[in-house]
Amino acid sequence: MKDAIASYQILLDIFERIQFFLQRLKNYTAVQLTPDLTAFFGKLMAQVLCILAFSTKLMKERRISGYIRFIHIAKADHVTEKFIKRLVGRREVEDALQRLNILTQEESLMTTAATFQVTHQTQEVVTEIKEVVRDVGGDTKATREIAQHVNQNVLTIKEVANNTADGVERVRKDVRNVNDGVEGARQRM
Repeated sequence: MKDAIASYQILLDIFERIQFFLQRLKNYTAVQLTPDLTAFFGKLMAQVLCILAFSTKLMKERRISGYIRFIHIAKADHVTEKFIKRLVGRREVEDALQRLNILTQEESLMTTAATFQVTHQTQEVVTEIKEVVRDVGGDTKATREIAQHVNQNVLTIKEVANNTADGVERVRKDVRNVNDGVEGARQRM
């Protein structure tokens, strides 16, 4: 009975680890992964599938053992069969679980390295943005200076236009005066 409980505890542990991995995998699918991480998660998923296959095999063998016991095979044969099945099934599952543990540790290291790489790239982008902002600030200052010169030129042009308008008005008056003088001279003649 203790062996059965221990076997089921191992299976529960395996399924729990698989559940946690699949929850993490859901988060990984939400971002674009590097080719290395994609290949690694392929290996990890293959290991998960192996564990599920071994676990299924172990559970089926246990059912067969129960059925064999039910049809009253000799106790010695039953104990031997049960021992061999448990030994083979348990070893496969334990080996697979050990490989899953190793892959999970590698997962942690790889995601840490990927996070470091992204952090470094982000730092480079932030530095480039700071330089662009500095350049834009300089361009903005130059643009303000040009705008001030344009404003001064516009004011100068307005002054010239006003002076020209005043000059044109004086010339009109002078032309009227000349016209009036010419008209008066004609009439006197």
